[in-house]
Formats: sequence, structure tokens, C-alpha cells
Amino acid sequence: LAKSELEIAQNERGIESIYGSIDTFDPGNRKWDIVGIFQSIDHFLDPKAALTKVREWLNPDGLLIIDICELRHMIRLRKSVEAACKLDHPFGFTSPVMASMLEIVGFESLLSVTSTAIGKSVFLCRKSSAQRNTLPSQDTVIDLLAIAHRSRLDFTIHQSRASA
Repeated sequence: LAKSELEIAQNERGIESIYGSIDTFDPGNRKWDIVGIFQSIDHFLDPKAALTKVREWLNPDGLLIIDICELRHMIRLRKSVEAACKLDHPFGFTSPVMASMLEIVGFESLLSVTSTAIGKSVFLCRKSSAQRNTLPSQDTVIDLLAIAHRSRLDFTIHQSRASA
């Protein structure tokens, strides 16, 4: 958010707002009940590391609210992969991929909502008891590859022996 938007949140709504970079922010021993990441995660060079930090900043019953530009819907809205991809978005997230990343980092998704009209998805999450090694399903990967190639192709995914 722009600094002026944070000031409005703080001054008019009473919401504590912190302006800065997640990479350099040091909360000390502070913990929060709710952390929101809005219109940002797509810009991070290491979103997994950022989400790991946020998890540490939450109280045990704390919540994370996060939104993403939904790549699948942006491709459909803008009619091409090239038009949907932005230089300042190093990662093109889809809801299943973000859900997997959240689970890997140690969040449980309580609710997710996607607007196909504007190409955004929002997740409400809480800390889960354990971090997992979760990957998107084979169907999700096939769907993403088909969208990227603009046609339904026949893909077979082979699991490596190391991850089996």
C-alpha cells in the first residue's frame, strides 16, 4: 500500500499499519492477531520466505489474510499469457499453487474466494500444527500447462524416486 493509504487505515480506522519492506522489517518480540498481505505477494522475490516470516509474527490463534492476482483468470481476461504476465510479478500465482505454498509454510486455509471478474483470489488462513511438503495436484499442473500452451495437451507427470 502507498504510505497515504496506510495513514488512512491508521488514522481513520484505528488499524496499526507499518510501512516498509518485509525483507528488512524486524518486529522484535511483537506478535499480531491478524496480518494482511494485500496486492504484494506477487511482487516478492522469495514469497515462501516472506510467508514463513509472517507465520512467526502471528499469535498462536492469529490469522493471515492474503490476496493474489489469479494468473489463470488474468490470462482469460487479457486473452494471452503475455498480456497477463507483469514484469514486476516474478511469480504468477494460481489459487491451487498459493494454497499449496501456504500449506508448505504452515498455514491452514479457512476460506478462499476468487473473483473471476477481476482475476483476484483472497485467502483467510491460520497457523496449522505442522508444516507440510505439499505440491499442487497433477490435474492442477496439467490445467496450468494447458492454459500456458493455449490448448489442452496430453501431459503425463512422473514422480521422481526421491519424492516417492
